[in-house]
Amino acid sequence: MSVVLRISGKHLDPDLVVGRTSLPVIHVFRRGEPRLPRSKSSGSKHKVSGLNLQITPKDGLQGRADKLVRRAAKVISKHRQELRRIARMRGVESAVLDIGVAKLDVAAQFEHIPAAFLLELGKMGIDLEISIYHGFA
Repeated sequence: MSVVLRISGKHLDPDLVVGRTSLPVIHVFRRGEPRLPRSKSSGSKHKVSGLNLQITPKDGLQGRADKLVRRAAKVISKHRQELRRIARMRGVESAVLDIGVAKLDVAAQFEHIPAAFLLELGKMGIDLEISIYHGFA
């Protein structure tokens, strides 16, 4: 799976963020645009503008949040100042680090996130989300 930083805000200029990041940009969206690229004009529209930045690439670590966190921690440490700046940019209302993991075929699935990692994210003003996807294990 992968780790993605999602940045958004009603008055955010995503192009400004794109111009100030060295991280790979996965997706950019703007308030008022259709949520689905090929949807009709009467379809659902984005209520905010934003973008997704790649923190770790997609890989075969299915259901392994611990390894994804270790990889993400290295990237976050390397880009700490940049990420802090982005999270505090004018127009940013939400900065969420999304750790995508596969649902394992087990009775209960537990994902441990170290306190030091959570503290680092908190200092930068970045929230944490764990997305669990079915059908990838």
